[in-house]
Amino acid sequence: MKKIFTTLLFTLAIFSMANAAFELKRTVFVGQNAQGAAANAFNSNNLVCFVGDTVEFKWFSGQQHFVGAVGGPWPVADVMVVSGFTFTAQNTTYQFVIPTAGTYSYTCFTHAGMSGAFNATVNPASVKTTPTFSVELKSFPNPAKENLNVAFNSNSSTKGQFEVYDIQGRAVIKEEIEIIPGANIYSLSVVTLNSGLYFMEVYQDGKKIGVKKFAKN
Repeated sequence: MKKIFTTLLFTLAIFSMANAAFELKRTVFVGQNAQGAAANAFNSNNLVCFVGDTVEFKWFSGQQHFVGAVGGPWPVADVMVVSGFTFTAQNTTYQFVIPTAGTYSYTCFTHAGMSGAFNATVNPASVKTTPTFSVELKSFPNPAKENLNVAFNSNSSTKGQFEVYDIQGRAVIKEEIEIIPGANIYSLSVVTLNSGLYFMEVYQDGKKIGVKKFAKN
């Protein structure tokens, strides 16, 4: 990992640690007779959530379930939108952090009538105690061949992490980084990755601060 010190003009607003208290993980089981549900079903298939919650889709049974987004404010770069996710006994879990309010619909394209949704609203308590948070990431070149450069701003010195996932939601790279105050540019080696689309997540103090889609040649 190489760190290059160059001035960049990006903005980072501060995220309150109190926000963690309002974030929950909610599980949707996928498969035949999922947790007592009918064959080939999602359970629960009608969650009520808050923005910031994590919805964990988890394989329960059956040979294969190809699940994708069919409606709602899913991010355009999310795996459920780009390619869908295939749940099997070997590929069991996909996690989605809800970025904005709305009703997120999904379906299993393998089995007719197997569908579900979750409705997300803003937790009023978090609005009262949590300031606005945003970060702008820049990654280049795209497509990448050997290295992907990642740039962002920070207001503090802290620990961070890069995580790269393939379009099936599988982690293929995890790398610790040292974040410094001001401009940060890192060179992430992607030479071992196969050609295709990937999603890079950047974490600061254990909190996800941004996601970028990139292609590997």
